[in-house]
Amino acid sequence: MAVLGAIESLLCAVVLDNMTGKKHHSNSELIGQGFGNIAAPFFGGITATAAIARSAANVRAGATSPISSVIHSLLVLLTLLVLAPMLSYLPLAAMSSLLLMVAWNMSAARKVIDLIRRAPKDDIIVLLLCMSLTVLFDMVIAITVGIVLASLLFMRRIANMTRISELAETDEAKSRLVVRINGPLFFAAAERIFDELRVKSEGYKTIIMQWDAVPVLDAGGLEAFQKFIDIVKKDTHIVICDIPFQPLKTLARAGVTPIEGVLSFHNSIDKALEELDSK
Repeated sequence: MAVLGAIESLLCAVVLDNMTGKKHHSNSELIGQGFGNIAAPFFGGITATAAIARSAANVRAGATSPISSVIHSLLVLLTLLVLAPMLSYLPLAAMSSLLLMVAWNMSAARKVIDLIRRAPKDDIIVLLLCMSLTVLFDMVIAITVGIVLASLLFMRRIANMTRISELAETDEAKSRLVVRINGPLFFAAAERIFDELRVKSEGYKTIIMQWDAVPVLDAGGLEAFQKFIDIVKKDTHIVICDIPFQPLKTLARAGVTPIEGVLSFHNSIDKALEELDSK
């Protein structure tokens, strides 16, 4: 609930940014909300988040500073204590029309239409699904489903970005395959990459892998790499070079060390080729 409350508050801030052309400070927003929700129960209050509808109405009414929120709170308190009997005579139809106008003003309809026209199909699906869930159920369900779905789609995109490219140094005469791995080796991509590399390396005695474009190696990628070594180590010498800091740290923490005739590491691909040629 705390995470959903934080997301809803930041969503409210983004809506107001679009309305005012300003930029909110996420840390300040969340810290203020956290302290307020911690203190509220000691005074008989309940936890709360930023209200998108009321905040949008406040901005439309000309609010320019946080003082407007204080005035709004005092007005709500006064209404509950003094004006409640009078406000009970307001027609619900009039209140609903007012809420419809507020919803339309904060919906950024033109921006939504522009996104539907120009955005990738995956993003359009997430957008339309979240909009539908907000109307049919509530914003909490819509935010939860949207975050999960967007995360899965993002992982799929990153996984598809990870590829193998064969370098010009590949030497069939010396049975040497030189490849460059482009993209992160994480759980969603590593298994596919090393399966593809295993097929490519059939018939080669040496595989040189350049990792300079591998920004991340996670536990899933490490497991796939070790599995690849176990499969090909009987016939093939694996050489890894140009390893960035994060993958190098992961390998060191897992205790992956050079194995004579099976696995070796080099600072650069030039040094790896030079050492192999000297043998």
